[in-house]
Amino acid sequence: MCILYIYARDESLLIKDIVKDVLQKLLEFGYSNTTKRLVGIEETRKHVELLLKNAQRIGIWGIGGIGKTTIAKVVFTILTPHYDSVCFLENITEESKYGELAYLRGKLLEQLKQINPIGKVVGTKLTTRSLKKALIVLDGVDTLEQLEYLCEESKVLDDLPEDSRVIITTRNRCLLTNKVDEIYEVKALSPEESLKLFSLRAFREIHPKEGYEELSKRAVEYAGGIPFALNALGSYLSSSRSLDKDFWESTMRKLENSPNVEIQEVLRELTQWKAYFWTYLR
Repeated sequence: MCILYIYARDESLLIKDIVKDVLQKLLEFGYSNTTKRLVGIEETRKHVELLLKNAQRIGIWGIGGIGKTTIAKVVFTILTPHYDSVCFLENITEESKYGELAYLRGKLLEQLKQINPIGKVVGTKLTTRSLKKALIVLDGVDTLEQLEYLCEESKVLDDLPEDSRVIITTRNRCLLTNKVDEIYEVKALSPEESLKLFSLRAFREIHPKEGYEELSKRAVEYAGGIPFALNALGSYLSSSRSLDKDFWESTMRKLENSPNVEIQEVLRELTQWKAYFWTYLR
């Protein structure tokens, strides 16, 4: 019976290893395809992963549209096979506007319980001492109240198993004080990276089309190295039939003459409400 038990256990471990290996290859394939459309991500990803080797909790901080969520998703995708349980709670601030924080907290607790089915409960709270390895991403947290509410029962910020990791993305650096071990600040893209990203969106190429070099340079300067702005503006400008230069010129002139309009608000309207934005530019 002992021999059979050992054999069964070894076979179970082998199957688990095979599944993990296949999952890793599938994720790497998906990652390589995804990153073809991203610019400047590889160096950032490596930096964040290096921080996670020695820090249990890290914060990814930067202004809106700078790429915090994208970075977190890429790192999460790569690291997922190495953890027993994973949980990515996306866009927490937006979800909180619709009263979804309780749902997100429940989702986090369920993911943690999956690798600790018996659980160790004190009162109504689940302790995490007996958990294995968990990878948790809390994306788009903007207030301390949101963070504390989400983590109150799971204690992921206070009582984390040694090999587990937590990533928090936020616009609010103060939120991370005494909550994380390391902070990674997301910087704007360089002019070269910005032009490449804009061109990929506007022309489906890594360089501007002939005759559009100056217009593309103006668009890149206006976007200020913010990936969201570059993607949104490139998408909007390329929506004109046959890449109408007059349309490009008119759009850029009106954007450049509106210095008091917050770029991210303008481009958010551009992305979500093209009809409205068209009226605004006429």
